[in-house]
Amino acid sequence: MTVGVESLTAQILRMLRDVEQVQYLEEDIHQLIHEAELFAVNQKIDLVTLRGSYFCESGSLQDISAGNLTPKPKKILSVESNFGGKHITRLSRTEVENFGIDYRGLPESGVITGYVIDDREDLVFETIPPALPGTILEIIYTPIPTPYTNVNGETKTNLPDDYYPYIVDFVLSRCFEEDEEGSANFARASKHKNSALQFLGVTTQEELRVSPKNPRNDT
Repeated sequence: MTVGVESLTAQILRMLRDVEQVQYLEEDIHQLIHEAELFAVNQKIDLVTLRGSYFCESGSLQDISAGNLTPKPKKILSVESNFGGKHITRLSRTEVENFGIDYRGLPESGVITGYVIDDREDLVFETIPPALPGTILEIIYTPIPTPYTNVNGETKTNLPDDYYPYIVDFVLSRCFEEDEEGSANFARASKHKNSALQFLGVTTQEELRVSPKNPRNDT
């Protein structure tokens, strides 16, 4: 069970109004919750993972950003199996080279036995042997958190339940940071920023920003 966006938004707005920050609307908080999720996934790439069915293009090289996955993928983590259950083995580039296999030159097949992921490429992997077009593979990937457009009582956050305090701190830090009128808001922004970063285990020098603009202060 994940946290409801409506209840989380209401709590954050109450906390802001308690210190006379009344300029923020529900949709502003929804945007900042989404930014909190984007920031967290950037810091911890396997924080949220999904299993999906990927339909291969013809050949060895596969780019999951061009496929049918929903939500959109941020990074391929593993290729688990052929559709129907046959396991697929991950091989390193070195292992393939040591085997002396020109796998890109093999005939295309609907049954994949191995795959290679280049860690420098977030969305690309190669199949061994090359895939027939339409071959279905079960993959594990990191999704890009989906923006909140039509929030209702059933809308849940994209992060695990235990990230609730992190989201609150992230959103409050951004709100106070954009309205630093006097030392009180500056101190509040710093406190919540440090708490959010410490929750993720990253340096306090990191900026809690995904987009450059505050939703209520776009100039």
